[in-house]
Amino acid sequence: DQMDVINISLGALALGSFPEDQVAESANRLAEAGTIVVNSAGTDGPEIMSLDGTASAPLVLGVGSAQSN
Repeated sequence: DQMDVINISLGALALGSFPEDQVAESANRLAEAGTIVVNSAGTDGPEIMSLDGTASAPLVLGVGSAQSN
């Protein structure tokens, strides 16, 4: 049985964004190899550039939420 999906939610500040972030680079390589990689978008928003570094990788699915009052 092979792993088809990886869900990442590290809860830490990103050191950078893709391709500088090593976790983002690794996640993107996993996606290139055929694994679906899902990452939490982070909870630092709504400021500009508040996306988690791993979620910024081109082949990673970044998942977040929004609140509307």
